[in-house]
Amino acid sequence: MDAWSRPTPPGIEVGVAYFTIRNAGKSDRLLRASSPVAKSAELHVSSTNGGIMRMEPLSSVEIGSGGSASFEPNGKHVMLVGLKRPLKQGDAFPLFLTFAKAGRIKVQVRVGEMSDAGTGEGMDYSRPGGFRAR
Repeated sequence: MDAWSRPTPPGIEVGVAYFTIRNAGKSDRLLRASSPVAKSAELHVSSTNGGIMRMEPLSSVEIGSGGSASFEPNGKHVMLVGLKRPLKQGDAFPLFLTFAKAGRIKVQVRVGEMSDAGTGEGMDYSRPGGFRAR
């Protein structure tokens, strides 16, 4: 639910997708993601340790029965690698999430507006990343 992305400037070949998974069924695992807007989509997590931001790949994400998993700035996210075109404000694109039990699920991702370009400084996180996704 609430899947959103940031716009990308021309020439930038990586993008990102954020969303929340709510599991109303039995425990499951998110195994992978894909989208026709990119050559590949990778599960990643960002973390800060000792003042240094790191991004690491995730092999899967467990979502317990009745649980949820948030993919958000400075945390878990889907990295879109090898964008086939820039992501523009107002666009929407499909993202396919593949689960161990639930199988492949299509999510519609909306590209919001950029409130402040750069590293995230000055962004309003009271709305998803400072971007309007709905």
